[in-house]
Order: sequence, then C-alpha cells, then structure tokens
Amino acid sequence: MVLSNFCLLAELNPKMVFDWFSSLFIDAYEWVMAPNIFGMGLYADGGYVGTKPYIASANYIHKMSNFCGDCQFDRKRRVGENACPFNFLYWHFLLKHEVALKKNYRMARMLYNLKYLDADERQKAIQQAEAFLTFKQMETGH
Repeated sequence: MVLSNFCLLAELNPKMVFDWFSSLFIDAYEWVMAPNIFGMGLYADGGYVGTKPYIASANYIHKMSNFCGDCQFDRKRRVGENACPFNFLYWHFLLKHEVALKKNYRMARMLYNLKYLDADERQKAIQQAEAFLTFKQMETGH
C-alpha cells in the first residue's frame, strides 16, 4: 500500500502502474491486481471498489509501519528542506482535488485538516510537490 500511496499521490498513469506491479510479483494474477491497483490503490475507478482515495502522509506511514526508521527525510515536516515527500505530495493532492473530494463524506476529516495550512504553507506544498514531480518526469521521461 505504500507503493500505491506514492503512485496515487504522484498521479502516475494507472495502466503503467498496473503493468509495473504485474511484472514485479510472481503471484500477480490479474483478477487480484486489477481491483487492488485500479480500485483500492489508485482510486482510478472513481470509488467503485474503494470508497475513498487511500492516501497517507508520512505520519500515518510511520504509525502503521517501520518504513520511516532510518529515513533521511523528516516525517514531521510538511514542506521545506528535508520534508518527507509523502507529506508535501499528500497536501498537494488534497489541495489539487479539494473540490472533487468534498463530495466524498469519507474525505471530510482529511480535508478538515487543510485548515492547519496557512496560505504560505499551501503554496510551498504545491511548489515543492510540483518541483519533485517535474524532476521525476525529467529523470524517467514519463
């Protein structure tokens, strides 16, 4: 789910993610991978399988796993130097899709937390996420 979270926050092409996941895992049967990737992981079916986007910031990842252990990024920073990419990508995703996500009552709590970001921090999250995603595109050509 951490990989799917990143792919959703980075708004990667769902078909490309499906192909990549399918090529990585020996037990990647289409009947399992399709609903998990398109529905739950990437919300690419618009909520048919998963009733809300399964997105998380570094705080949730830290609470639910051991992935943050020796990471070079600061999981507590939303933006700025050494901020965890999951944080600024998370806030960027919420800000970018806020209007559409307001229609989903299960997103209310996440969207409520936007009140903790002032205008400056919102702008920094958008800029840092876009710079990060642009760099990713330059490196991969996608």
